Amino acid sequence: MVIHALFGGFFQGWSKLGFLTDDCSPAWNTCVNTGIEEGIVAHHNIRDLQKHSKLVNFIIKTRAIFMSEFAKHKDSFPGIDGEAFFVGTVMHSLDHTCMDNNLDDPMWLDVNHPKFGRMAEVGRIVKVGFVQDVPGLIFEKRFKGSKHPFYESVYRKAAKIDKYMADNMDTCIIK
Repeated sequence: MVIHALFGGFFQGWSKLGFLTDDCSPAWNTCVNTGIEEGIVAHHNIRDLQKHSKLVNFIIKTRAIFMSEFAKHKDSFPGIDGEAFFVGTVMHSLDHTCMDNNLDDPMWLDVNHPKFGRMAEVGRIVKVGFVQDVPGLIFEKRFKGSKHPFYESVYRKAAKIDKYMADNMDTCIIK
């Protein structure tokens, strides 16, 4: 929640610079807080998409691996909920990767759309400033290359499902 609140704190400045039509931080904060209050709900029908989507197939199979390994290494992550940990690392990092792969030009997003224009404005900012990796980090932020046995094991098993996606799983989101 803290990171999303910080991200929402940029909206006022971006609005003053003309990157956003107005300060949409109240709407952003409402959206994030609603998600936190509702929690991570089960999506039982997601398996219906598994045979049609490499991403869904990877997520379903990797989640099982992640949760199994998390149970073995839970003492290394005191106070951490495994499901939230999976969403905040594997799914969030792949979300950034997919945006980078699927949106070549942020100008494709229709900021004039009556219903989704504000989200398109935020999407443009995210694509330009928060999707590509930050160069020059002095620590490993990927599951691949991490020296922690939890991340090593999850990566090794996930890479057998889809190496490209496994290579893009982040232990923390630094963009």
